[in-house]
Amino acid sequence: MQGGQLRAFVRLGFFAPGWSGLTAQLPFLATLAFLVFNLGCAIYFMTRLDRGQLTTLNDQLGQLINGNRLGPLQLEANGELLEFIQRFNGVMARVNEQQQHQAVSNHELLLNSKLVTFKNSRLNSILQTLPDAVFVLDDTGRLCFSNSKLRYYLELETPLDEGATMAEWCPHSELIQFSNQGNSTAYGTKKTNEITLTIGGNTERSLRFHRYPLFSPSRPDKTFGTLIIGRDITEQQLAVAHRGEFIAQVAHELKTPLNVLAMYSEALLGEDGHSTEFRIEACNIIHDETERLSGLINNLLNLSKLESGTIKPDRHHVRLHDLLQDVLNSISTGTRNKDIQFSFAVSNEMPPVYLDKDLLRIAVTNLLTNAIKYNRKGGSVCLRGQETDSSIVITVEDTGIGISEADCSRVFERHFRSASVQVSQRPGHGLGLSLTREIVGLLHGSISVQSELGQGSCFRIQFDKTVGLLQKVPT
Repeated sequence: MQGGQLRAFVRLGFFAPGWSGLTAQLPFLATLAFLVFNLGCAIYFMTRLDRGQLTTLNDQLGQLINGNRLGPLQLEANGELLEFIQRFNGVMARVNEQQQHQAVSNHELLLNSKLVTFKNSRLNSILQTLPDAVFVLDDTGRLCFSNSKLRYYLELETPLDEGATMAEWCPHSELIQFSNQGNSTAYGTKKTNEITLTIGGNTERSLRFHRYPLFSPSRPDKTFGTLIIGRDITEQQLAVAHRGEFIAQVAHELKTPLNVLAMYSEALLGEDGHSTEFRIEACNIIHDETERLSGLINNLLNLSKLESGTIKPDRHHVRLHDLLQDVLNSISTGTRNKDIQFSFAVSNEMPPVYLDKDLLRIAVTNLLTNAIKYNRKGGSVCLRGQETDSSIVITVEDTGIGISEADCSRVFERHFRSASVQVSQRPGHGLGLSLTREIVGLLHGSISVQSELGQGSCFRIQFDKTVGLLQKVPT
C-alpha cells in the first residue's frame, strides 16, 4: 500500500508431493529410452563392422608400402569403400603393367649398354694395336681420344688426359698448328692434308701426320672434330735414300764384270790369244766374272720372289752332311787362286732334316761367299754342323777382317754396307746377308752373328728340333 492506495499484490499457492505426475508421463519416457538404446546398438555394430574393414584395408596398404606384395586389394565391402577399392585396384593394375614394361625396357637398355661397351672396347683395342699414332680433337681443339703409339712416337712421358688442349701436352708447335687447322677445312675437300716432322730424342725418326676433318652426319657442312693419324716413315725414307745407292752399286757390280769380259774377249781375238797360258788365264777370269754376274742376278731374283711371296719351300728329307759337303766343294773349287784354307766339321751321323735343300744351299752359299770375300790372304773358312738336344746348328767361321759392334746390328739389313775402308775395297751389293736372313726365316730358323774387328766372324744358323723339322724318314 502506498498512500492508502494498493500498488501491487503477491499470490501464493502449494501442493502436496507424490508420484501421480511422473506416472502419467512414464509410457512416453520408456518409449524414448528404448529407441535411443536400439539406435546406439545399431551405431555400435555398424562402427565395429567399418572398423574391421578399415583395419584390413590398412594392413594390405602397409604390405604394399613395405614391398611385401604388389597386387590388388582383396576386401569385401560395399558403398563408397567398395568404389574406392575398385578404383585403387585399377590404378594398381596399370602400375603393374607399367612396371613390367619398365622391367623389359631396363633389360633391353642393359643389353644395349653392354653391346655398346663391347663395341667401344673392341674399337679401342683395335685402335690401340694399330702401328700408327691416332688421336682425335673436338671442335674446340681439345683431345677426345689417343692411342698408346702417340705417346711412343712423340716420346711423351706423362699420360694424355681427355679434354686437354694440344698446347698442354704436345711439345711440337708445327703439329699443334697443323692439327688446329682441321676444323676450318672446307666442306667437300678431297685433298688429305699432311705434314712431316723429324722427331729427335733417343732415336731420331720421321713421322708423317695426315689430317681428316670429321663432318657431322646431320649437318654435312659443319665439322665436329678432327682425326689425325701419324705414321713412322723412317724406314721408308731410308729405303728411298738407299735406293739410289743400291742402283749405283748394282750398276757397278754389273759393269765391272762386263768390262772384264769385254777386255779379255778382245784380247783373245788379238795376238795375246795365241798364247796358251793367256787363254787359260782368260778362261778362268771369264768363268769367275760370269759366276759373279750369275750370283748377283740370282740374288736379285730370289729377293724379288721373297718379297712377292711366290717362293714356297719344297720340303724333303735332306742329309745335312751331304748337302753341306757339296756346297763347300763347289765354293772351294771356284776359289782355287785365293789362298784360302777350308775345313769341314759335320758329322755323318746327323739325322736327316725336313726342309728345302735348294733354299738352304743359297743361304749357306752366301755365307761362305762372304767368308771368302772378306777374308785375308792365307786365311781360313770353317763350315760346321752340330746337333744339340733342342736344335740343329750350322756355323760358318772365318779369319777375315771382322765386323764392328755397331755394324753387327745392321749387317742383315738390305742394301747395307759398312763404311769401313776394307769393306769398300771389296765388291758387294748388300743383298747376300739380307737374302740369307729371309730364307732362314722362311725355313722357320734363326740367324745370328758374332764378330770382332780384325778377328774374323762367325755366322750361326739354328733350326729348332720341331716335329716338322725332324720327321721320320720313310722306309
